[in-house]
Amino acid sequence: MKKYIPTIALALLASAFSVSASAQVLFNTSFEPGQGYSSTLDAPLPGQPSSPPQWTSTWAGGQLVIAHAWAIGGGQSARAYGTSTGAIQFNTDSQYTNVILDGYIRPDFSSSGTSGSAQFFLMANATGTIDVGLRMNEDGTFVARTASTNTTADSITIVDDTYYHVAIEANYETGEAKFYLGTTTVGVPTTLTEANLVSFGGDPIINFGTDKGFAEYLGLVAGAGAEVWFDNISVSTVPESSTVALSLGAVVLGLAFCLRRQRRA
Repeated sequence: MKKYIPTIALALLASAFSVSASAQVLFNTSFEPGQGYSSTLDAPLPGQPSSPPQWTSTWAGGQLVIAHAWAIGGGQSARAYGTSTGAIQFNTDSQYTNVILDGYIRPDFSSSGTSGSAQFFLMANATGTIDVGLRMNEDGTFVARTASTNTTADSITIVDDTYYHVAIEANYETGEAKFYLGTTTVGVPTTLTEANLVSFGGDPIINFGTDKGFAEYLGLVAGAGAEVWFDNISVSTVPESSTVALSLGAVVLGLAFCLRRQRRA
């Protein structure tokens, strides 16, 4: 037994670190028929897929529909147009407050006048109130959105008819968010890393407040007549700091128990 104690201790330690480092997928979709979506071109997403969770329209006007063009790694994507929002509930568990929203966005501003936008955001409710999100504007700017402010990114220029890989890492405990942005071509997704962090006034962190409860809905938006394609949308969560602390605490207790047994042996 004595010779196995170091091995047991290492196993406990590895287990704790795997808990602290792992992420859990709460929601993901690429809008394919195998996921319950219609294979019909321009079939509306509200009410789809046929089994929960389902998409809903939170603002009037426009459509969020199935598209057969500009798909990332599949045959279908979602197209929003005509000032529209689609929202879906991905979470009902308040313990998940540290989340990562990830996906691909392709804006087309050719028919939206001068104020078109493509938006991607997290909400704590289905009313369309934004907790934290991003906005790509027809004037070429990339903007971080919160419930109260819009902050333009440093040296980021959005190009029309280009797919972007975007991610928002939002911590509802601290009220802080980070934004990631990478360009891509269809079928060749980029992998976002720290090198893709977007800076706002020299700071990669946006404060969106700690009064939002927890992330429960995600939203996809085409603003002011723009056409926007979305694909490979996912939401994942990483353990809370309290969960990590509990895991490490269990390791400490386990190591103490092993050492005590070793001294007695």
